[in-house]
Amino acid sequence: MIENIVFDYGGVIVNIHDSIIKKAYMDLNVSWFKQVIHYRKIKTLKDDFINGLRPTGDVVDEILKLCGHNVSKEQLYKVLCLLAGELPKQRICQISKLHGRYNVFVLSNINELLWNTCVNQIKQQGFCLEECFHQVFLSYQMHMAKPHESIYKALIAEANIKPEKTLYFDDRKENWQAGLQMGFKASLVKQNHLEDNNDYIKLLEDL
Repeated sequence: MIENIVFDYGGVIVNIHDSIIKKAYMDLNVSWFKQVIHYRKIKTLKDDFINGLRPTGDVVDEILKLCGHNVSKEQLYKVLCLLAGELPKQRICQISKLHGRYNVFVLSNINELLWNTCVNQIKQQGFCLEECFHQVFLSYQMHMAKPHESIYKALIAEANIKPEKTLYFDDRKENWQAGLQMGFKASLVKQNHLEDNNDYIKLLEDL
């Protein structure tokens, strides 16, 4: 019997549109040549920014160096903040209802800047964090990130939950696999399509 639900945030609760982020980055007038040459470096730095395991300012400064002199730090922050995604009201309403029946948690690789944006999005939809989640587990606060098993062990210990009674939703295969290995009833979500997930559909039907 399921007693607990653990949600990833980006791509599961909020919709992340990579095409919008890519267009915004191109609008900074970073040359095509620079984008190709520094693609791997920029991708690594973007992951560092999201995970929050390094000081945000340091990561942004490194990305800025790769962009060129025509890009300001303010412009870059504006693009990076798009990584917070968009929060569908219907989805957060559904999760608030699940909160009344299950222990609902967030387990997310995210930094403080993006998380503050996410909290504001929840407020704009008419909810407070406590109405939706019993507890949140965030990489920047825990100094560890998915898919490393340490973050799952920390969640299990602090939330005092049993993995076999916990349904875990994530849109990244490596995180989903890590959840399975930890004993969760893990469910792989197609990015931005939580409502199409059969395990999620069943949760809503049972409310």
